[in-house]
Amino acid sequence: MSKKLNVFFVWGYGSSPDSETVKNLKELLGKEYNVVSDYYAQYNPEEAINDIKYYIEQYKVDILVGSSLGGYITLQIPGIKKVIINPCLYPNVELPLLKDEEGNPAVPTHIVDFYEKYISNHDVWENFNNEETVFVMGNNDELFGMKYFDEITKHSNKVKISEQGHHNTKNSLREYVVPIIKSL
Repeated sequence: MSKKLNVFFVWGYGSSPDSETVKNLKELLGKEYNVVSDYYAQYNPEEAINDIKYYIEQYKVDILVGSSLGGYITLQIPGIKKVIINPCLYPNVELPLLKDEEGNPAVPTHIVDFYEKYISNHDVWENFNNEETVFVMGNNDELFGMKYFDEITKHSNKVKISEQGHHNTKNSLREYVVPIIKSL
């Protein structure tokens, strides 16, 4: 009997380890995979990266799956297979654009400042390894559209275009993400 693979999901801004994506991945990947997620310090990229590295050891993670801001954090972790969905490549640019229902900034300034400081000292691609990373980009992503497509394809030849918006649906996970995870 083969070893059950451990998949860790790194959720995006404002989500949680109890998200529908985690529930859907558990169902769609079935008994051959153990899907886990946990809280991380998404307000501070250095702490978030350290949290995810800790979880990789704690849960004996084989594959990281990161979405949106979680995709950015996942991209910063070297040495592990990963699937990155609709990544927020520049949180210092994108987070200030998020608005609440009244049109006010949805992300506190101190969080944006943490990302600004981190990104000023770290290239987004400094830990990138094409052999261990696959990107999934929704061509109907209402937050980022395809604005990062050219930059991503400049670095990676492993980019899949999905028919989805920014948020993961059960169908997009089934059609695009699960087959990639199973191929890793």
